[in-house]
Amino acid sequence: RSVYKTSFRFFNNIQSLSGIEVQSDRYSVKNYTNLYRNTPVRESVQGNLVNAFSQDRLRFNAFSKVNVEIIEKLDVEFGLNFNLTSYDTTDEFLDNGIDQSGSINYSPKLLPNLNVSYSATESFSLFANFSQGIATPTSDESLDSEGFFNDDLNPSFGNQYELGLQWQPINNALSLQVNVFQINIKDLIVARRIEEDRFIGINAGQALYKGLEGSAEYFGKISGEFNFRLYSSLALYDFRFEEFIDDQDDFSGHRIPAVPEYDLNIGGDITWRNKLNLGFDWQYVDEMPLNDANTLSSEAYHVLHLRSSFNTVLLNANTSFVFGINNVLDKNYAASVLPNAVGFGTNAPRYFYPSLPRNFYFRVLLNFN
Repeated sequence: RSVYKTSFRFFNNIQSLSGIEVQSDRYSVKNYTNLYRNTPVRESVQGNLVNAFSQDRLRFNAFSKVNVEIIEKLDVEFGLNFNLTSYDTTDEFLDNGIDQSGSINYSPKLLPNLNVSYSATESFSLFANFSQGIATPTSDESLDSEGFFNDDLNPSFGNQYELGLQWQPINNALSLQVNVFQINIKDLIVARRIEEDRFIGINAGQALYKGLEGSAEYFGKISGEFNFRLYSSLALYDFRFEEFIDDQDDFSGHRIPAVPEYDLNIGGDITWRNKLNLGFDWQYVDEMPLNDANTLSSEAYHVLHLRSSFNTVLLNANTSFVFGINNVLDKNYAASVLPNAVGFGTNAPRYFYPSLPRNFYFRVLLNFN
């Protein structure tokens, strides 16, 4: 990666940045049959070689951006990214009489981005953004059901639009930030489960991400020795497939699984003489669909955490004693979910991965200067 920065004056102050980055990696894989079913002990036993190949991947990115102060308090930044990606695959298992060697060069993409910010006052500013982006398949996503490179899988391509505001009074007691965004994605890559521990990537047509994110923080003083802080954040998401037909199933218009519609966080802490701190964090997560058909959903949940710390000097070091309780109310909830889970054999699909019950932690931090 090489970056060049410069600044000059032409009517107004102009700053520019340009550069290139190159990433090259080699991916090698061999797949064998697993003979665990033929052994009395349930363990993996290597059988015959099924396939083997190597892949050389090259990603090239050239970028440039220019920042211009159009008028006082109005800044405009324009940038361009040039993306080029190529994969070369060599089949190293030819016993089946089929040579699946080949290469693919994804179409070069010229990706613009534009950022505009306006400082209306010392405490209030507005910003807007437009950008385009591309995401090439990862190593795991790019393999087909036979374990070979899937040249039918396209990169995801998207346009992002964002508007926002920031407000912070001069006394810095209160700060607010709100932004709304929309992302239009073409050829969204999603995972399809084909075996108990195997996934492949497929293109899900077009998707639309819309959302609103906001945060607020307030600092106050109770007395000369006590300060407090309150903060909160709220996220509203509407992520949907605009057009997604998978074989005979039409999921167009459905919500994208594993994404809640609401996510609310509230917290605060109180500090005494910058030595003792007591705080809490409370989170509410709305239900979320578990599959592309939206026929199953998780349950909404809320969870509370408490924490405390004491700062002092010990052994000539700034020392902090930290104690906390996670999941104070001992709630049963899913810490994460697996969308589109599939059951194999007589096993039911496993959508949920449980959270920890009520748990405690303690640590000591020593900072020597």
